[in-house]
Amino acid sequence: MKLKQRAVTNNFLTVDPGSRENGGTGIAYFSKTQVKPVLTKQLTGKGKDWSSRADNVLFQYRTFLEHNTSLYVLYDIYIERPQYFNTFKGQVTAESDSLFKLIYLYGRIWEATLHTKNNPIFVKIAHWKGQLNKSQVSNRVEKICGKKYSGDVCDAVGIGLYLKGLF
Repeated sequence: MKLKQRAVTNNFLTVDPGSRENGGTGIAYFSKTQVKPVLTKQLTGKGKDWSSRADNVLFQYRTFLEHNTSLYVLYDIYIERPQYFNTFKGQVTAESDSLFKLIYLYGRIWEATLHTKNNPIFVKIAHWKGQLNKSQVSNRVEKICGKKYSGDVCDAVGIGLYLKGLF
C-alpha cells in the first residue's frame, strides 16, 4: 500500500533540472498560504556544448537564489533526482550520456543549494508523478492551477503540488 504524501506546510522551492538548449531547468516557488506557485522561472541552457549549458543554468540558479532568498523566506528546496528507468527510452537516454549529463547538473544544483541557508531535499520521479507522462502531468497541473506551464516549469509546479498533497 502506497502512503499518501504528507503535505508540506512551509514556503519552499522546487527544481526540475535540465540543460537542454531548447528547455532547461524549471523552478517554482510556493508559499505556505497559496495553492498555486507564487513565482516560476525557466532557466535556459544556452551554450555550444552540454557543459557550458550546465554552467549557464547553474549561474542563473545561483543568481536566482541570491536575488530571491532575501525576498522570499525559503526553508526547503526540493530537487527532482535523476533516475534510470529500464525501458527502451531509459536505455537510449543512458547510452546517449543524457542521464550522466543530467546527474552532473543535479549534483551542481545540489551543491549550490548547500551554499545557501536552505535545505536541499531530493524528490524521486516515481514518487511525485508515478507513471504519468508529460501530457498527463501538464493536464493535471493546468486543471489544479488554471494555467498552462511549459515543460520543465510544469514539472517543477507538479512537484510542488505533490508536496502540498494536491497531485
